[in-house]
Amino acid sequence: MIPKYRKSHVFVDSILDAARAIAMGQEGPMTTTRIAEVAGCSVAGLYRYFCDVHDIRCALVAQDWSLYEQAVEAYRKDHVICAPADVLSMHFHIRESTLREGSGPIPAVQRYQVADRPTESDRIARLHLQLVQPSQPAINEPSLHRHLELVVRLADALIRRAFTISPDGDPAMLRESKLILDRYVTSYLSFTAQPAGAWGCIDVAEIDGHRER
Repeated sequence: MIPKYRKSHVFVDSILDAARAIAMGQEGPMTTTRIAEVAGCSVAGLYRYFCDVHDIRCALVAQDWSLYEQAVEAYRKDHVICAPADVLSMHFHIRESTLREGSGPIPAVQRYQVADRPTESDRIARLHLQLVQPSQPAINEPSLHRHLELVVRLADALIRRAFTISPDGDPAMLRESKLILDRYVTSYLSFTAQPAGAWGCIDVAEIDGHRER
C-alpha cells in the first residue's frame, strides 16, 4: 500500500504535469477545469492542494527552478565555474541533458510565467552572476547581469530550435549555437584592449558606454 503522503505527492505531480502540458500548448487553455480533466482528477480534488490557476503557475515555476538549481550543483561537482564562458557551457549542458532525458521542457521558454515574479531567464542570470562575480570583482554587476540574461535567452532559443529539428537535438545546430554565443562574448570583449577571456580586468559599464556613443 502506498503511504498517504506519497499519494499526495503523486496527485500533486499529476496536476503539475497536466498544467505544464497545457501551458506548452498541447492541451488547450489553462483553467482549473481543464487541468483537472487532463490530470484525471476532480476539480474539488485539485482545490484541496491549489487555490487557483495562479497558484499552480507559481508551483510550476518553483518546481522548474528547483530542478535547475539541482542541476547546477551537480555540474559544479565536476567543473570549475569562474567565468561567463563557464556558465554558458554549464547552461548548454543542463538544457541539453534536460531535453534528452525527457525530464521537462526549457523553463525559460515556457508560457506559465507568473506576472509578479522575476522571469526565469532573470533568475538564471542572477544565479550565474553569483557564480562568476567572486572571481570577477572588477566587472560592473548590473551590466554583467544584463549580458548574462541575454546569453541565457539566446541560448534557450537556439537550443529549443535544435530540439525542434531533431528530438535528440540537431548536432550541427547545437554546435553552431555554441559558436555563435562564444563569438558574441568575444565581440563583447573586443570593445576593450583586453584579450578575449580577460573578464576580470574589464569594466563592462565602460563597454556599454562605448556602444551607446
